[in-house]
Amino acid sequence: MWKKIQPIIISLAVLAILFFIFSPQKISKAANINYEDVTKIQFVDGSLKNKPLVVVDKQKVQEFMQYIGDCVLVRWFNNGKVGWTRMAAFYEGDKRVLNITLDNVIEINGKYYRVIGRGMSIKKIDRFLQSVDPLWETWK
Repeated sequence: MWKKIQPIIISLAVLAILFFIFSPQKISKAANINYEDVTKIQFVDGSLKNKPLVVVDKQKVQEFMQYIGDCVLVRWFNNGKVGWTRMAAFYEGDKRVLNITLDNVIEINGKYYRVIGRGMSIKKIDRFLQSVDPLWETWK
């Protein structure tokens, strides 16, 4: 009897582990960060058209945190992805607490995630960055 149900039990255990690892989650959970504690965000353009942009205005920081806070992620594998369009470094005071590459497959502190649902729009991120600095060049 055990030999008949053993493969079923093992399959269910593997499925449970995979569901736990790959279950949808918000960025705050994946990054283990409290949005209200973020005081500064530094944005870097992967194309190098723009100089790094630092956002310290509390209202603008919270506006961006709300935008990325709505994104839902699942764990993903690095499928040979190289480079990124935008990167954001998040700070609590002077301490860097989080790095995120901003694409549909994003990297959070060395782990890869796929954005599901509405996704993460580089155009929307660029509009936000232009609201902070009108000289920010958009992604073409």
